[in-house]
Amino acid sequence: MPALVRFLLLLVLLVVVRFCSPYRFILVSGDSMAPTLRSGQLCLVDQRAVNTNQPQRGDVVLADLGGELCVKRILGLPGDSFWLLAPRHFGDFTPLLLGPEPTPTDREMAARPICGLKLVRCVVPPECVYLVGDNRSLSYDSRELGPVPNQALLGRVMAYRPPGRRTPECLPGVVASASSG
Repeated sequence: MPALVRFLLLLVLLVVVRFCSPYRFILVSGDSMAPTLRSGQLCLVDQRAVNTNQPQRGDVVLADLGGELCVKRILGLPGDSFWLLAPRHFGDFTPLLLGPEPTPTDREMAARPICGLKLVRCVVPPECVYLVGDNRSLSYDSRELGPVPNQALLGRVMAYRPPGRRTPECLPGVVASASSG
């Protein structure tokens, strides 16, 4: 078979696999998901997972956040509510995620004008999720953006390859959920 024909067949095969396969490889850029994922790691994303399964709390997903592809963890599902300790003036710092109820100390800090803080209750609306990075101090996520529509979810991260290793590792819970039907 001539080299040109082999090249064209290979090219057609690569195009078909790229555009017809439910899987996608991505390269992590940044450390907002450290220590789970670090910059330079190659990840396998299952694009079918967001169309066939409901997002689950704890899933690591690929999302389109305003035109930028980001890998984040699902922290909140529709109907979930929690509190943030946020700056009174936008942009001073990233809000702190508190949990389902603020503590008396949180309430006291928010009541002091000198602290420049306020308590904000967040409720995840229908058809949305609340995404955060595992490394909260470096992550630009739902704490600034608010809840993210389910349509922005592009896939679930299934496995990753740490830099310098040849074999991939599955994220916790992926094997169990894939085998449980």
